[in-house]
Amino acid sequence: MSCHGVKEQLWKEEKNIEANEIYKKINKSTLGMIISEVKKHTSVTDNIESTLAEALRIRNELIHSFYSKHNFKIETDEGREEMMQDLERMHEKLFNAYQLSQAMAQAMLKLVVKTIPKN
Repeated sequence: MSCHGVKEQLWKEEKNIEANEIYKKINKSTLGMIISEVKKHTSVTDNIESTLAEALRIRNELIHSFYSKHNFKIETDEGREEMMQDLERMHEKLFNAYQLSQAMAQAMLKLVVKTIPKN
């Protein structure tokens, strides 16, 4: 949103409808689509890109295959322990990506605020 905001000056009152449409589009987007869109408008380091790509891969694994991968492991103490270790590993990587995305959002917010003309 900040990329579009700066480029299109979406803070202007006459841009409310356009800003809302962009927001709705972003809100309906998948994480992969959002990452691709951000890469179109900004340059990201390989480290940032790989961290976000890993988070996307983990998110998809959690949603689409975590339980089928672990299958009947939930029925034993050892299996549950293995599942928890897998979840803790995923959580650590997702949390790192979350912290990175929050830092990026803060940096973009500062850029937007600097761009808005003072009245």
